[in-house]
Amino acid sequence: DYGIRVVSIAPGPIADTEGGPTGRVFSQAGAGARDVRQTVPLGRFGTTDDIANTAIFLASPGGSFITGTNVVVDGMQWQAVGVSGMLMNKDRIRKAMQKQRDGHERGA
Repeated sequence: DYGIRVVSIAPGPIADTEGGPTGRVFSQAGAGARDVRQTVPLGRFGTTDDIANTAIFLASPGGSFITGTNVVVDGMQWQAVGVSGMLMNKDRIRKAMQKQRDGHERGA
């Protein structure tokens, strides 16, 4: 009745962000740009424009019938790696996330 739509965007590794090749997340996990790129079937990091263009589309008339869903913009990384890949690397990911949290608590 109110015309409200709810859609989320789930980005994959995005260059020039904390989740990109030089960001804290992957550098602290011990994974280099090459390692991460190998998990993305498109063979590249996403860009901030990839995410922005998705948001623009969703807000445009072209996306007006999309609601109640999550749009994954990750170059198919999630389907390639999936839960099993995340589970195999969970210790590295957990350590990297803890280091990131510790840095925020110290004001780094």
